[in-house]
Amino acid sequence: MKNHRTICYLICAGILLIALVACNTNRENVSHHIFSIPDTIKSPMVIRAGKPAIHHLRDNTPPQIVDLTTKPEPVRIPADFFVTMQNFNTEHGLTLSSILCGFKDKAGNLWFGTSGNGVSKYDGKRFTNYYSSHGLIHNLIRSITEDSEGNIWFGTYGGVSIYNGVYFKNITVEHGLADNNVNEVLEDHSGNIWISTYDGLSRYNSNGNDEGMQLITNYTTDQGLPGNFVEGILEDSKGNLWFATEKGMCRYDAGAEAKGKKPFEDISKSIGLEGQEVYSLTEDYEGIIWFGIDDGLVSYDPAREATGESAVTVYTTANGLISNRIRYIFADRKGSIWLGTKDGLSEFRKGDSSIVNYTTLQGLANNEITSITEDNSGSIWIGTLGGGLSRYDGNGIVEFAAKQGLPVKTVYAIAEDRDGNLWMGGNEGGLAKFEINRHEVRGKMLPAGNSGFLNFTTSHGVTDQDIVAMIFDKTGQLWFGYDDGLGKFDGRSVAVYSTKQGLIDNRVVSLKEDSKGNLWIGTFESGLSMFDGKSFTNYTTEQGLVH
Repeated sequence: MKNHRTICYLICAGILLIALVACNTNRENVSHHIFSIPDTIKSPMVIRAGKPAIHHLRDNTPPQIVDLTTKPEPVRIPADFFVTMQNFNTEHGLTLSSILCGFKDKAGNLWFGTSGNGVSKYDGKRFTNYYSSHGLIHNLIRSITEDSEGNIWFGTYGGVSIYNGVYFKNITVEHGLADNNVNEVLEDHSGNIWISTYDGLSRYNSNGNDEGMQLITNYTTDQGLPGNFVEGILEDSKGNLWFATEKGMCRYDAGAEAKGKKPFEDISKSIGLEGQEVYSLTEDYEGIIWFGIDDGLVSYDPAREATGESAVTVYTTANGLISNRIRYIFADRKGSIWLGTKDGLSEFRKGDSSIVNYTTLQGLANNEITSITEDNSGSIWIGTLGGGLSRYDGNGIVEFAAKQGLPVKTVYAIAEDRDGNLWMGGNEGGLAKFEINRHEVRGKMLPAGNSGFLNFTTSHGVTDQDIVAMIFDKTGQLWFGYDDGLGKFDGRSVAVYSTKQGLIDNRVVSLKEDSKGNLWIGTFESGLSMFDGKSFTNYTTEQGLVH
């Protein structure tokens, strides 16, 4: 019941966050399809605040303090491993931790589309976020690409948005698009933009007049597509266009279209995989086409087919894949094929035909993989559904679990102290400090093998309840929130604050420190508390909170 209650708290907090974001996404209907950023950002709704309730510590029960010098020393457990998987989420500036797509532009910027809160651009140092309030047609982003003129195209659940660095131009069914639910966007070598949707395929010719909207050509099964739900798009090294649909994969033949014939050849049918849903496809440096289906990974070699040899090889879990249901495929510069599934990540190394699998046990932010891309340094960025981003630099990922000393099975909160040590809180309470001993390797300070966990439990005065929020303040003190209040740990003692000291609710779900050193405490249902070190100031709907 305790875990269930904690999950409910987290879900409610998430719903509150989404609701707050949603309030800013509404915009007036406009007849023009070009949105200028300054003209479309709406003024916020202002609610006159009531007088908040202030509770001084001097007027309430003193907080409970446990002196650690009277308790047994915590046991240090060597981990013998170090982590090289770096994870990014909303705390690092990402607009939402649920990622649906990723793309690297010509300037080296990384773009990440989310499942409902717009798009984030990462320039190597910081995230810049764009929303519907800036002109995006929709905040749910399924695909991102860049055209030959440097414009960034976004396929969304409301149509297509084109960003030229200044403003957004939007294309929808009103302009001739096959469907507003867009899966992928790609520019071919002739400058045509291909847009796959839930109900057909659109080709957009941007070389027409300024409006250009009448120059959209739509294709369905009537023109030879295996299915109308078109997912992935690929232009191979020879200029051939490939399309993945829910009923197979096809290749576009411009010559046939010029002759008035159906321009799509059902490749799935010709290779014995007729009717199989194809989710994603890519080409490797040898010209082999790779695509994912429900029954595994398929490699198709057109060159072998031309010589009469067997052109198709299917790989499954029997060959070592983490899952047969391949949802995303990416070929890196080194020749590895990366496969995203709902159960984790597989790397198919062509050099020795080996398969390496990665999950949350190896450091992934989440097992449900939605996108994979590569940055200029060769690091692989993995987008997940709900866990944010993971960056893998190829140096290795290792597991941290109970056998390495981690005392909890589920980690809800992580904070880093001034020395670079990581503190973790999770289910069943307790604090875990991962002490990272570093040594220099080729000019970089890396964790050494004698790093380990130092665990604080109820015997040290720490709660046995789920710790769901954690933060270090500017003075270096650790604050943590749980079901029965707010804890403060200074390295020598644990102090506990609750409603007895003025906290608005004991069920703490989020913590944030402002520039003045005030601690803001979000609670499950009762509102918000601000603690200045001497008193709690409480805010509810009476002061303008939305909930």
